[in-house]
Parts: sequence; C-alpha cells; structure tokens
Amino acid sequence: MSGGSGQRASVSGWERIDAPALIRTAQAVAAEAMSVPSDAVSARVIDDGRGALAIVIDAPLIAPMLGAPSASWSGGRAFSTRALAGPDRGGAGDSSAIVRAHRSRSEIAERVQRITGRRVHRVDIDFTAAVIDAGRRVR
Repeated sequence: MSGGSGQRASVSGWERIDAPALIRTAQAVAAEAMSVPSDAVSARVIDDGRGALAIVIDAPLIAPMLGAPSASWSGGRAFSTRALAGPDRGGAGDSSAIVRAHRSRSEIAERVQRITGRRVHRVDIDFTAAVIDAGRRVR
C-alpha cells in the first residue's frame, strides 16, 4: 500500500460463518421478528450444498388472552404483542397465527441473508407451545 492512495493491498484468505454462528443468528433474528424471548426459540440451519440455507424455527405462539379487548394489548411485557396489535399499535392489523408466521418468515429470511451474506431459500416455523399474553392487571 502506498502512502496516501487509500487503496488496500489484496490479502489472501477466506471467510466462513460456521454452523453455531448461523444457528445463533437465526435464533436471535427469529426471536426479534416473532416478539418472543430468544431463550424460547430454537433454530436449525441446513446448507443445501449450493450455498443457500434452509432455516427451521421452533418457537411459542403468542396468543391474546381469550376475550381480551385489543385495546388492552401493549408492549413492555416479557412476551410483546407487537405482532398481534392492529395498525394503530404498530402491528399489521391481521393477528391470525398464519399471517403473523408468514410475515415472520419473510423478515427472518431477509435479515439472516443481510447479516450473513448467505441466500435463504426456505424458512419453516413450528409453533411448539402457546403462550397466553394476559396483559397487565389494573388494581
């Protein structure tokens, strides 16, 4: 590299993101996308042999308390209902589990690809439990 040219010398080598780092990245991204704690999410990452990834997420389904009015849903709890809330509360308006899972799959694929530089061709989400979001009690 010469004095003030600002050019960098070419350095030989390679970069690789190993499986544990890919798995942890997928877990963290999925937890954020699904508004659940990261310790409630597990992930499996499969390389298709051509450089693309398939991701399988196991996470709880966050459901509102039965009979609870949507106006009582708010953030700030261990399990946030951001994804459940309507448009006026930061969500997308349709709170069905399928719609939320579809939205989460897209976000997970996009963010994992952006972070790792690896193409994500599939994201599967398995809801392994249901967690009822009881909200806050007024005393």
